[in-house]
Amino acid sequence: MSDENFGNYLHPFIRTAVIISLVLSVIFLAYFYLGTDDHYSALYLVPESYSGYAYSDNISFVYGVRCFEGELTTYNIKIYLNEDIQKYDSFELADRESAVKYETVSVSPDVSYPMAVKVVLEGGQNEEYVYFRIKNPDNL
Repeated sequence: MSDENFGNYLHPFIRTAVIISLVLSVIFLAYFYLGTDDHYSALYLVPESYSGYAYSDNISFVYGVRCFEGELTTYNIKIYLNEDIQKYDSFELADRESAVKYETVSVSPDVSYPMAVKVVLEGGQNEEYVYFRIKNPDNL
């Protein structure tokens, strides 16, 4: 087989392979993009919003919630200091809406260190939580 005949044979083969690859790519993209129907909520802490040490009687931080539930969703937020509930809040978010909230929690003088500040999100499909730990500043 000469090089010229091989080139004539290879050209239609490559064209067919490219067309099949494009068709399969579109099918996979449509399936994974349009076929997924996940509903969830995202709860997060803003990392720069809190310190790892309790320098005063109050601990402040910022958390956010993003709704991907596909509908208006009612959320309940519980904020714990170690195992004790400190605050409770309730709010609603529409699909793809987000809320960012600033919180301050009072620390009693007899709290045990290291302490955990935990934010629990109830609503939507699952219960989610995030937390961070606070150390005693006297032990620096």
